[in-house]
Amino acid sequence: MIISTTCGEAVFCTPYSDQYDLLQFFRGILKGTNAYNCPVSFHTAGLRRRTHNDEWHIDTVLSFATDECVPQKINGEYIGANHAWPAGVVVFLPDHGKTVADVGSLWKDEAGLSWTLMRIGNEENLIFLSENIGESKVIFDFAREITGKLTYVSHGVHTDDIVPVSQHGGAQMSSANRYLKRSIYAYKDGKRFLVYGGAYDVDCGEIVEEYEIINPATVADALRAGRPEGGYTTDPDLAVGEAMLHHSIIYRILGDGTMLVIFDHKRLQDVRWYGNMGIMYQEKNNVGNGGVWRVIPTLKPVEYKGKSYDFRVPYNTTDGEFPNGVRLTADLWENPEFPPDHQLDFIRRADGSCVAAFAGGYLPVYDGVPSVRIKNIDSAAMMVASRKTYPNFSGEYIPRGTAVKDMPTHDRSKGVAYRRYFAPEKEGACVNAYEYEGTTYVVMDFYGERENTLTYVLPEGSACQMVSSYGVELRREGDVLVGKGKQGTALIAVG
Repeated sequence: MIISTTCGEAVFCTPYSDQYDLLQFFRGILKGTNAYNCPVSFHTAGLRRRTHNDEWHIDTVLSFATDECVPQKINGEYIGANHAWPAGVVVFLPDHGKTVADVGSLWKDEAGLSWTLMRIGNEENLIFLSENIGESKVIFDFAREITGKLTYVSHGVHTDDIVPVSQHGGAQMSSANRYLKRSIYAYKDGKRFLVYGGAYDVDCGEIVEEYEIINPATVADALRAGRPEGGYTTDPDLAVGEAMLHHSIIYRILGDGTMLVIFDHKRLQDVRWYGNMGIMYQEKNNVGNGGVWRVIPTLKPVEYKGKSYDFRVPYNTTDGEFPNGVRLTADLWENPEFPPDHQLDFIRRADGSCVAAFAGGYLPVYDGVPSVRIKNIDSAAMMVASRKTYPNFSGEYIPRGTAVKDMPTHDRSKGVAYRRYFAPEKEGACVNAYEYEGTTYVVMDFYGERENTLTYVLPEGSACQMVSSYGVELRREGDVLVGKGKQGTALIAVG
């Protein structure tokens, strides 16, 4: 495989077929400006003709993502990834006269509530954050409206009263991510080394990202504590204060193009942290003009507005209507002991043949073991009308109005997701294999109108263990694994 990097972007080029290579692009490798959360994010996958020698050239765009990085849900709101805490109040005040030297200054409104000036939006806008009005530092909350005028208290330069012409709350306070590491590594002949720039011919590559998500209740005080004499001269980093969660993720791209997303997130403060999607899936591009067809094995038909949607067989997400906001709760699982853990997408040509296929899901390791996931989730995923899928690795539905202190929480979320673009070898069934930590996980999927047979050649003398199966007849013939089915899936660990 070839890894090529430039200006904070990276492309991983791997073999796909006799005619094409697969290109997978990431951005956000370099830290962006302080004004935004800037996570590492997958953004494009495509095919390049092998006769073309430019790793940055795409002939066929299979998917394009505006964001496929995953935020955490803390105290009932998403934060981390490209989300910051939605607690800022934007004040509209033409010719306000404030400068960056006033950032961090403390003010009081006519209700006696303290406010901190966090950002100078422009010559007409200022962004404020109220004092914490929650029950404690970890069960925090913020006011959404300034009462009357603001009167200067301390830590500023320009001290005239602020009388908002208008205001609106809910602005995201960025950045919330304090970065510890964002690096690309490559493996060649068993040796690991850093990738800085240029192109590298290697065996395997990975992007390593670690950051802390900051407790917003501690930012204002930290901003004032770090204020230099006379005030800031450039916009200060707002990722200051106490960390409440450690985010760690590795995007490992193997030589065949398979991507493993290895995550291990840890709670650092007693905040309510209960939701982790692990990974998201965007709609694939209809480049073949035959529609993008989706399969979610072991999912019962979904009812939405009087219509039934059956994803056990390919469903045309391009031309057909689509459920919006449907949560794949336990009553929709074919097997109550094994929640749906993956999906397939097929990009078809007008004649029904396949341009490319995509498989994405979770491996049964760490918290991804089916029995653990059942305890940690009440919904395997959510589907929305934009054709996005939000697979749930952990977390449950929290009714609106639930007090923060009553929300569930956990301390750690550790798992491995996979993504793979592949060329199907037959209609109605496919087999994919994913190697992790010395074990190969073989997934056989059947999604046709008639019975089909799949085979997988095992390493000589290897042992097999069934992890989960539904609707599949499985047997071993020497060193060949044989699966037979019509609509179902089987997951086998080989090692």
